[in-house]
Amino acid sequence: MYHVFIIEDHPIIRQSYTLLLNRTEDIMICGEASCAEDAFVQIPLCAPDIILVDFSLPGMNGLEFVQRLQKERPELPTVVISGHQEEVFIASILAAGATHYIVKEKAAQFLVDTIRQIMAG
Repeated sequence: MYHVFIIEDHPIIRQSYTLLLNRTEDIMICGEASCAEDAFVQIPLCAPDIILVDFSLPGMNGLEFVQRLQKERPELPTVVISGHQEEVFIASILAAGATHYIVKEKAAQFLVDTIRQIMAG
């Protein structure tokens, strides 16, 4: 069972990810937050295997979250989900330490397989 933590400021999108992932037998949502600052408080309590993070968050954005997480928990994989599709933008997220990047409009299509591939190593 893979434990996933979701960071997304829009409740409907967060709920959509939860509904999608909870339909699988091997993925469970262990926690969620609407901002990166709250996530850093909750992550140690939830012990996730992987983090899903939106890029556009209030306060600390997804890039800043990934950079800080790399310093504090470099072993914890992150998938950044965003509406930005520019190659320069994607490259900067991956260079900061994100494990994978998914364009938001394709999240429903690729999210489950991406999590399974990352967790399988």
